[in-house]
Amino acid sequence: MNVRIKKKENQNNVNDRLFNIDLLKIICCISVIIIHVSANYINDIKNYKNEMFYINLLNSITRFAVPCFIMISGYFAISNRKKDNYITFYKKKVKTIIIPMIIFTLIYLIIAIFNIVLGNSERTFKSLFVTLITGELEYHMWYLYMIIPIYIITPLLWNIKNKIGERGFDKLGKILIIISMPFALTSTHTFSYDIGFSIYYIGYYILGYSIAQK
Repeated sequence: MNVRIKKKENQNNVNDRLFNIDLLKIICCISVIIIHVSANYINDIKNYKNEMFYINLLNSITRFAVPCFIMISGYFAISNRKKDNYITFYKKKVKTIIIPMIIFTLIYLIIAIFNIVLGNSERTFKSLFVTLITGELEYHMWYLYMIIPIYIITPLLWNIKNKIGERGFDKLGKILIIISMPFALTSTHTFSYDIGFSIYYIGYYILGYSIAQK
């Protein structure tokens, strides 16, 4: 009887945790929308000079969204709740990340080519090729290019966690956040999948898992 009650309580805790994460995802989605919308007004300071304080305030207080998304990804990937092996994990990421990235890249590429041909774009075929190679065909695609290297090393993080333990892994995440600060300042942004972007977020990725375990 006690075992059944305990199992039920554990199941309720899991459901509550997942509900909280889903709610957090919704908040982060709304925050990302605010970031992008407010950015358009920030770039038009001449027409919105009086409102600029509130625009900057909204843009600033919603900046937590991207690190929070990374932490959520870390919670699910590093905890590996379904006990995936390396091959299964990579297969899932190919379906959920790589294939959608390729599809949307092709869509944006076709649209860009049509706009160049119709004379509706300042781009040239040369500049289009450069942005395609550097991963900057569309700015918001940077997130996919950034998260791919992190997912690639996730199985390595599984092994590190098992070797150094939960406390050591938590310290590692905090250390990596501190180390990442120079990368955030010095990253050349030559590529959207610049290694600086990925290194900048690995600490958040680890802490997303560690915080959820406390």
